[in-house]
Amino acid sequence: MNPNASKLFDEFSKYEKEGTDSMEWAEYGCHFIDEMIEKNFTESDWNDVDKYWKSKSNNIKALLANHLDLSELNFACIQLKILTNMVMNENEAVAFEALRRISFGIITSGIDNTKNHYYSKKELKGIFKSENSCFLINQYFDVFFITKVMHIAEGCSESWKNEFLEFLKVIKQIKLTFTTRQL
Repeated sequence: MNPNASKLFDEFSKYEKEGTDSMEWAEYGCHFIDEMIEKNFTESDWNDVDKYWKSKSNNIKALLANHLDLSELNFACIQLKILTNMVMNENEAVAFEALRRISFGIITSGIDNTKNHYYSKKELKGIFKSENSCFLINQYFDVFFITKVMHIAEGCSESWKNEFLEFLKVIKQIKLTFTTRQL
């Protein structure tokens, strides 16, 4: 493993024992990871991360999922690949963390406290604003992925369920637009 990738996993391991079954800590724990480690990452480093993350604990996988940033266009493709693999192949808790990270790149959601209701709005961010967004969506968000997202959404709180279902609507809309353009 490249030294940079090894250093990243070493940093994650410092926080591994803080993990819990709920994985809620991962969203906040990722903020303590030294982001300077990735500053000099190359494609080879990210390929190593992709190669070795599967052998790590669920706590480290959850930290990694929350640490990936789909706004860095140079490496977002490989990061999206890692996240979609987590959604498809990992346990519910890790898959949820990865899905949260992906959906955040496409929509913004939360609770409108003035009206006391949930909201979601399309707000493409990072890689999903790039020229490759339609290609990436078609490549990574296939029928199996969509089915898995629906399964995850069914087990979530109302807020997350709404976000994930809205995410799927936006994906469907983008896919339809892309298909229409190709005709």
